[in-house]
Amino acid sequence: MRRSTIVLLLLLLLLAGLYWSLQQPNNLIQRTLSGNATATPPGPVYLIDQANNLVYISLLQEGDRSLMLDQSSGSWQFLPAEGETLPEGGLAETVASDLKALRILARLDPPPDPVSTGLDSPLYHVSVGLADGSTLTFQIGQKTVTQSGYYIKLEDGSVIVANLNSLSSVILLLQTVNSNPTPAP
Repeated sequence: MRRSTIVLLLLLLLLAGLYWSLQQPNNLIQRTLSGNATATPPGPVYLIDQANNLVYISLLQEGDRSLMLDQSSGSWQFLPAEGETLPEGGLAETVASDLKALRILARLDPPPDPVSTGLDSPLYHVSVGLADGSTLTFQIGQKTVTQSGYYIKLEDGSVIVANLNSLSSVILLLQTVNSNPTPAP
């Protein structure tokens, strides 16, 4: 047999196999073209249920810095401790809206080493009271290696990575409140 005849027979065999596979029910091409194969990308996942309203926020930094925010008067306000200087403006509203919009970037299972994530002795503790009467408590560790978020340990011990931008205002607030003001000359 000549080489061209062998090539032609192999090509004919290949076409016959393709025809046979296309005749099978639920073949690959039918599944792809049916439209059911397209998946919608999931929307963002928030730490706090978006249908639930926040009632109060308690922020605590290791050491002496703590801060309470309350919405009982209709708008977010700081509840000052004795001798505490509070920031001016709409910072309370910003912190509350940032916490409400706190997105989960990743769930880490199994949880990483607490020492490397800063969760062995977290610098920040956050407690959020919700309108349904429940309380969400979590601890904030270090920034991630990629600097895109913070490690957060939830009440159940699970660890997530949360959006850096939403937590930046909370951490900045804790760092500026209770800091000793520069004495006037």
